[in-house]
Amino acid sequence: MGWKLFNNKNSNSSKRKTAPIEANISIAKLRENLAIQEKREEHLQLKIAKMAELAKLQLKKGDKRAALSTMKKRKLYEGELAKIDNVKLTLETQAIQLEGAAQNIHTFEAMKTGTGTMALIRKSMGVERVDDIMDDIREEMDLHREVDKAFAAPIDIMIDDDDLLAELDAFSENATIATSSPGSTVWSFGEAKNNSRPSAATSANKPQRSKIALFG
Repeated sequence: MGWKLFNNKNSNSSKRKTAPIEANISIAKLRENLAIQEKREEHLQLKIAKMAELAKLQLKKGDKRAALSTMKKRKLYEGELAKIDNVKLTLETQAIQLEGAAQNIHTFEAMKTGTGTMALIRKSMGVERVDDIMDDIREEMDLHREVDKAFAAPIDIMIDDDDLLAELDAFSENATIATSSPGSTVWSFGEAKNNSRPSAATSANKPQRSKIALFG
């Protein structure tokens, strides 16, 4: 049973593949026969015209019997010409219908190919894979926003505000001492160190005053 189904599938597939070829062959044959009928039609039209001229000539000669016979032949040719018109119409109709059927086959095959391609794409993607990819995209976007936020945040310098306030208070106290006694000299550390030493004139005068005090 399975073998028969497999054979039926193969035969149906082969028929679908050969159908466009057979349609094209049939259309070509119909067009070829239509061309033949058109040539016959031209030939019969010439015959009919000649029969009419011959009948007129025979009447002029007074040969009525011959003219009547010629007119009968002319009628036969006209009958054949009418048949050819019907045949041409039938052939043209069949050719048009086959062309439409062949076009339908090509359209069907194209739609089938498109459907198969869509199915392959859907299988290769899958709903779960699409959801996973979308989750990954959202996660990457969140990480990107966090990175941007980190870059935009101000840098916190690790300095204690209390230490800075203490230094500012010390600056304020020094400024107050420097400006509290007007006219007083503010010495630098180097100047205070130099001024703490007695000058040479002062050290020389001190022993002299001591000697004067002794000798009274």
